Amino acid sequence: VKKRLIVTVAIIVGVITAYCGPIALVGMSIPVLIRIISEKADVRQWLIHSFLLGGIAVIVTDIINQFLLNGSVPLNILISMWGVPLMIWILVKKLKWLMY
Repeated sequence: VKKRLIVTVAIIVGVITAYCGPIALVGMSIPVLIRIISEKADVRQWLIHSFLLGGIAVIVTDIINQFLLNGSVPLNILISMWGVPLMIWILVKKLKWLMY
């Protein structure tokens, strides 16, 4: 049941990302990453840290795009380049946690 649930969630995340765009990937992956990093923080701290890290991640991606790539690559593509491996890492980490 757990494996099917994880696969179902991964498919739903993929469909939402395809529909809403890679910017939504930031909104889905950063809060989970914050929860993994700071397990003992309360919900208000998770919310604040998610906003800050999500904003910083998008701004750093845009700065890299502007300075290194002269703004020639759409921001959605660059966010997908770091967001998809991050989501895969999160899912694999959660899958290992559920299996043991």
